[in-house]
Amino acid sequence: GGGALAVPSLSMLFGASDLVARGTSLLAMFPNSITTSAANLKRKLAHVKTALIIGVTAAVTAPLGTWIAGEVSPRVGAIMFACYLCVLLVRSVFVAVKATRAARVARG
Repeated sequence: GGGALAVPSLSMLFGASDLVARGTSLLAMFPNSITTSAANLKRKLAHVKTALIIGVTAAVTAPLGTWIAGEVSPRVGAIMFACYLCVLLVRSVFVAVKATRAARVARG
């Protein structure tokens, strides 16, 4: 998501601490989520029931996540975020390789 770019950018370019960068990134995504969701609903590109399940689950568990983020040292938080980015990288590589192989098979 956008946080994978925003958080490191806020830290490196603006000197924001890890917690401030994550909080700022989340706050900045809020208006974007509303406008994008409205556009996707208009085009019938959103599954409302699934979105409600995910949204309610996120709202219920957010206080726990916020508490955990406050309890974890900034160093540990940064390491955890770096690990998350590595997982995203590996996953992206696997998806790209799979798509490339599928395209080759389709071409014959």
